Amino acid sequence: MVRQANRDPSMGPKKCTICNARLISPRVVATHVKGQRHQALLAELQAQGRPPKPEDIIIEDADRNYECLICEMTVWQTKEKHELTPNHKRKERFLSIRSALEEAEKDKNGISVYPDGKDAFNFGLKPAGHARLEFHVTYEVAPHRVYLDSARMASDSHRNNNSGFSVSMARQYIMPKIKAKGVITFESQGSLGRFQDRLELVFLDVVDRKKFAIVKPLLVIVGSQEDYDLLKPIAPYVPAARRKRETVQELVESTPPPAISRIQWTVRLLEYELQKGLKTILDTPSKEEKMRLLKSGFIPRTFSPQTHARLFHILLYIEEHQSAIDLERYDQEDVSLDPAPREDLYYLEVPGLAEKRPSVIIGDRILVKHHGSPKPHWWEGFVYKIRLNDVGLRFNNKFNAFKGQRFDVRFCLNRLTLRRMHQALDSGGLCERLLFPSEEHIQNRKPSPGTIQTLNMVNRNISTNPAQSLAVTAIRNLSPGSPPFVVFGPPGTGKTVTIVEAIRQILLEYPTARVLACAPSNSASDIIAERLIALGSDLFRLNAPSRPVDHLPKSLLPFSLVERDVFAVPELARLKRYRVIVSTCLSASVPFGIGVQAGHFSHVFVDEAGQACEPEALIPFKTMADAKTNLILSGDPKQLGPIVRANAAIALKLGVSLLDRLTEMPIYDERAKNGITIVKLVNNFRSHPDILRFPNQRFYRGELESKGDPIVIESMLRWPHLPQSGFPIIFHAMAGKDLREARSPSFFNVEEVMQVKKYVQMLFEDKKYRLTEEHIGIISPYHAQCGKIRLALLKEGYTRIKIGSVEEFQGQERRVMIISTVRSNLEFVQSDITHTLGFVANPRRFNVAMTRAEALLIVVGDPNIPSLDPLWRSFLNFIYNNGGWAGRPRPDWDTHAELDSKEFLEARRAKANAEEQEMLTRITETVVDHINADDLDDIGDGYEAVERPWRETE
Repeated sequence: MVRQANRDPSMGPKKCTICNARLISPRVVATHVKGQRHQALLAELQAQGRPPKPEDIIIEDADRNYECLICEMTVWQTKEKHELTPNHKRKERFLSIRSALEEAEKDKNGISVYPDGKDAFNFGLKPAGHARLEFHVTYEVAPHRVYLDSARMASDSHRNNNSGFSVSMARQYIMPKIKAKGVITFESQGSLGRFQDRLELVFLDVVDRKKFAIVKPLLVIVGSQEDYDLLKPIAPYVPAARRKRETVQELVESTPPPAISRIQWTVRLLEYELQKGLKTILDTPSKEEKMRLLKSGFIPRTFSPQTHARLFHILLYIEEHQSAIDLERYDQEDVSLDPAPREDLYYLEVPGLAEKRPSVIIGDRILVKHHGSPKPHWWEGFVYKIRLNDVGLRFNNKFNAFKGQRFDVRFCLNRLTLRRMHQALDSGGLCERLLFPSEEHIQNRKPSPGTIQTLNMVNRNISTNPAQSLAVTAIRNLSPGSPPFVVFGPPGTGKTVTIVEAIRQILLEYPTARVLACAPSNSASDIIAERLIALGSDLFRLNAPSRPVDHLPKSLLPFSLVERDVFAVPELARLKRYRVIVSTCLSASVPFGIGVQAGHFSHVFVDEAGQACEPEALIPFKTMADAKTNLILSGDPKQLGPIVRANAAIALKLGVSLLDRLTEMPIYDERAKNGITIVKLVNNFRSHPDILRFPNQRFYRGELESKGDPIVIESMLRWPHLPQSGFPIIFHAMAGKDLREARSPSFFNVEEVMQVKKYVQMLFEDKKYRLTEEHIGIISPYHAQCGKIRLALLKEGYTRIKIGSVEEFQGQERRVMIISTVRSNLEFVQSDITHTLGFVANPRRFNVAMTRAEALLIVVGDPNIPSLDPLWRSFLNFIYNNGGWAGRPRPDWDTHAELDSKEFLEARRAKANAEEQEMLTRITETVVDHINADDLDDIGDGYEAVERPWRETE
């Protein structure tokens, strides 16, 4: 099964003639042929009707090249050595198992097994959980006497049989030309989803004393036909071909919205263009070679105040390069523009716009070209208006398009956010005390109990919370020029309430104090501003001109400046009069840009600081801080981190926030430096103790205490659908099917959608719980699943239930949280683990998802998928051992054992081997029930980039 690959023996190390890329080693070749650029060019050749021949790809070391047909790859060692590798042996064994199973499913020796009135043993879609299917066994040719020795389900041999299938057929002689009847019954016991098993019929040839088996696969889907018709794929999934962008040679420019250019800047924002040499390296197909070149010529060898800016400039360029590549995925071909003459706009539909896939804001550039035109003539359009699913573009006055005319569309990366980060890196000097603080920078002592008691808290509730009181007092008493102070706020502990109180106390204590309060997102910034409304005219909410005015909470409109339906910036003198300015980290560059001098703000606050990459968090204080400015960071290093799209940037730590980095330093030891440089909040006001228990032990050393309102957090303890009364967590186990549709690589699972809908309906059945749609939140890691859930609930009249990704629920809470994990197919799980998609192998996303619920947490999914990850498996063990397990299947592992991934996979492998051997004994064939995740190749079709969220832009 191994053949020698095509080669040119007269040539040494060469290059790929398709991509013109130099191949310097076998490993580089193996990576290259799977790479994005190579695959895109292959697709382009195929689209042109010129598919390449195998000899078109020239590779080196030809005498050792072999193409293994079992592994479906070119190997770089001798045939004998390769066939001894564990990966080859596993794949060889799996193929033999698959072949044996296919052989077992065939009718043989004159015996035929077939269902009554059907072509296959497929029960089809059943609205209820009970089904019955008759089948027949006939003996057409009778040279020997044949006896039915046994009829059973494959799952009957499992210790934990819960497939729902059973068979009734007596042992008997099979008579020639006479039908022997059997009955298969199925009972789902109220569960939805896909149920599978195998019917095993073992026969004995009485004359030859030889046994043989016929095995038939069984399938039943329990659900609603109406739901399936609504949610099924709209079209077969076809991966979008990645085409190489043509160079824009002729561009007709347009004019950006006036609001974008209305601000009077006094500090010029440089372009910070990507260097050509660095771009050449970033275009390298080989990840290993790319990292080697980056580290050898661009990445500083040490991380210090002197190399800090240089390092992050490079990381931002790496991120920009990848973001531009990812944005190409949203380019469109052969689409129409809808003219709106009264508005002087053309509307373009943008699939995924509502979910910020892609993220588009007012002022963004989008290029269009007449479809099919041979001329490289592009028109520049600026986004003037954004609606739910489309954007309004304005072009040059010479542009004219009639309705129905077709265009190709290209999205352009908004570089403004990256340029502002670059600018911050070049501002404010080295700032050792802010970026690399040490013991010598500490000027304060921990506040004494007496000092804490002297504070007259605006929010009286804080007086009863020792950790919050300590944090507020320590922040108020910081000496000018102190190191950054950290408020470590685990889920539901009131960190935003704490920093708001600290701001109020600073303003009361220091009449000349000026505060800049920021957060990475507009929603988090709005929360801070809303809690400071009592400041009246001292408060200003600074918004980016690109932000739609209707996105701002109405309560904050009096504290913002709006001119001609667009957010504006006050003139310099007026802006400097406000005592508190609230903005996003990105918009914090505006005061600097219009001339506010460093040192104007005595205190700079950054809330949710763990979500900002370090250059983003630098914007407020690197541009505005002087030697006396104090910085306060609040957030949770255990929750969601920064959004970073480039794997190389992640590897080089761009995904590590400033908050993360500081809290790893000795001077931020939360016990030794408590009240001096850091305070950890420990009272959780959100969740029931059982909901809090697992994340508390795993992420917070068990230090959190549940202090929520009993009326809220205990409200669902007697819900009749709890598997264990008094335990407000459910894991609903079910098997579905991963689906994708059209050109979207995002996954959805119809069966899980139906189960989620069923739980929503059950929550509203009993009116005594007084639940509203605002009390329920639904999380799924795949935006396609969110869309299907939204569609299913909309049909039932539910329009106000929030459905979204983990990122969309950071900092939020709901009375009831429902989580759909989606994946129910081991085929693609290795990609999930490798890229930390979904919830698998991503502790921070897991932590956020499981700590949003106040009174009831429901998780729906196939346990075989998340159980591959040790954290998830421990969580499933916790639920099962406390009686919260619902549905089927049950765990097929020891729920009291704590195994790492390797041990667990070995145990699962051993279990599968034992089951195969047992089946081999019964039917002389071998069956595998589980495919190991590490046996599978990365699908590499791009769904990673689609699911990865985009950073908020302004």
